[in-house]
Formats: sequence, structure tokens, C-alpha cells
Amino acid sequence: MEYIFNMSIKHLLILLLIVFSLSKIISLESNIKVNDNQSWNRHFFDLSGMGGATIYYYPSIPQYGAGGLVGLSFGYQYAFTPYFSFGPGATGFFSIISASGINPDTGEKFEEPVIDYGFSGGCITALFSFGDLKNKKIAFLLDIGVGWMAIAKVGLYYKGFMVKMGYALTRFGLGHNITLDFGYKFNWAGKQVTAVAVKTPPVKETKPVEPVKEENKVEQLKDAKEGEVIRFDDIIFFPDIDTIKQSSYPVLDKIAQVLKERKDLSIEIGGYTNSTGKPKDELLLSTNRAMKVATYLIEKGIDAGRLKTAGYGSLNLKQATIDEANRRVEIKILKVGK
Repeated sequence: MEYIFNMSIKHLLILLLIVFSLSKIISLESNIKVNDNQSWNRHFFDLSGMGGATIYYYPSIPQYGAGGLVGLSFGYQYAFTPYFSFGPGATGFFSIISASGINPDTGEKFEEPVIDYGFSGGCITALFSFGDLKNKKIAFLLDIGVGWMAIAKVGLYYKGFMVKMGYALTRFGLGHNITLDFGYKFNWAGKQVTAVAVKTPPVKETKPVEPVKEENKVEQLKDAKEGEVIRFDDIIFFPDIDTIKQSSYPVLDKIAQVLKERKDLSIEIGGYTNSTGKPKDELLLSTNRAMKVATYLIEKGIDAGRLKTAGYGSLNLKQATIDEANRRVEIKILKVGK
């Protein structure tokens, strides 16, 4: 006699395979967007254990029961911003119930409560996080799932640890379950590409060229000589991340056109930041910004072998203020000729 959902192991494995496939697709897609995941670790894997209480009532028999439950939840999330992440997951649990009332097989009343156990339900979930994910501070969690059951959970996240409380509807709407999850949100970086952050050696600073009107910077690049440095103040980024502002695209397109015309040039793309953060973080961020520019040029048809990237953090601040002028890029001519 079975009073819990009759869900086979094959169905459970199919459910797990679907969730794993969705997580892999999202992870690969985020890595293709080369530098969108480079400034900080935007990938999260949630794993939590579940406990709770369950009750049900079948009015047509009638039969009722109560007991406890134990289960597991997991999922993948990608942080689209420092304050929001989303991804797929799965959850399921088993329950142990003391059943009373009428035995549907015999039509007679149970002489004493009957202990029953089994898989109560599982489903695919959508996982949301809202809060300071970049610094691993407090974030609010929301899980919503449907499948062999319907479930909703809310919770808190702090420095990796999670606690959630939820409500699940099972047994075709006749089973009511209160759940409590404790778990951990693992955090890791995406695949790095081509360049990595390097320490800036104490070498003699390269003397920048004399101030040039912004509209003449690209023209200067056309006639640039080996060792020359050109500062592009209009290649700018959003604060604290490596995302290029859309207003920078026209000048990047012009740089790509010059490099197509002057196939003899090999350049270094140097990224810079302001001085508001930790030196280590600013160094990594500046390297990622240089890589972002290099990726843009490669997508425009420039050979990656002609491009080198470097991060200089807050070295050579243009202004001692917190502004976008310090979130800039400099291009240095490394080589002229084959």
C-alpha cells in the first residue's frame, strides 16, 4: 500500500539531468561573454539540506496523517549584477508519516496508526538572490518551484551560509509541508582568458605624449612610432566593473579600423582604475578592463597575436578624484613592422 507519490528512480534521474544541463548551458554562455565574469566571482552553486513537518488529509477516504520530512536542494546561479543572481535548481524530499483513518484497501478503520514513508515530491526550481553578492554580505533569497509538487521558499544569505523557510504543496494539493533549509552558497570564478593580472614592477614610468585633442587621438595612432603611448580618455567603464560604456564604441571601432590598415602594429592595451578600492582588487579590475577592450577589437577582426593586455590599477592617476577619467585605457606601440 503506497500513500506517497509513486515517482520512479528513472523520473528522478531525468529531473536531475535536466537541471544539470540547464546549469551547464548557462555557465558556458556566461564564459563566452569573455570578461563579463572577470571582475569578481559571479558563479554560485547552492547546496542545502532540508527538514520539516508534513500533514495531509484525504476527505474522500477519509484518511489523514502527520510526520516529518528530510530532503535536499541544489542549484546554480549567475550574478548578472553585484546585487542580483538567478539560475535553475532542484529540490525534493522524503517523508515519514503516521497515517490514521480508513484503509482504502479494506474499507475498514485502522486499528492503530500506520507508519508510511516514501518520496513525497520533487521539482525544478527558479532561484533568485537580491543583495550584496559581490562582497558576500546579506542577501535575500527566493526559490519558486513546480513539478511533482509546488514549493516556495524565502531566506537569507550571509558570507556563504544560507537559511531558508518554505511551504510545499504535495499529494495533489492535499499534503501541506513546512520546510527549513540550511546550506552553503559556493562561489567561484569563470574561466580566465589570454591575460591575467600581473604585479606592476617598479620600472621607470613611460612618459605620456603631449596633450592631444580627443578627436585627434585616432589620427595619432595612424602615425604612431614604436614605444609611443596614446591615452584614450573616451574609452570609459562603469564604476567597479569591467563593462565598457556604449559611448566608447565609436572610438573603439575607429581604433579597430586603424589596426586593420596598419597590420604592422603590435600594441599593449593598458587598463587603469581610480584609487577607491584595495590595490589588489584595482589591479585585477584594470587587467579585466584591458582584456575587455582586447576582446572587442578581436571581435572586430583584429588578430589576437597583435594584442597584449596589462593592468596598472591606480598607477598614474589622471586626477586625484573619483571620476571616470581614471577608468581609462592607454595604448602603447610595442612593435612596428613584421
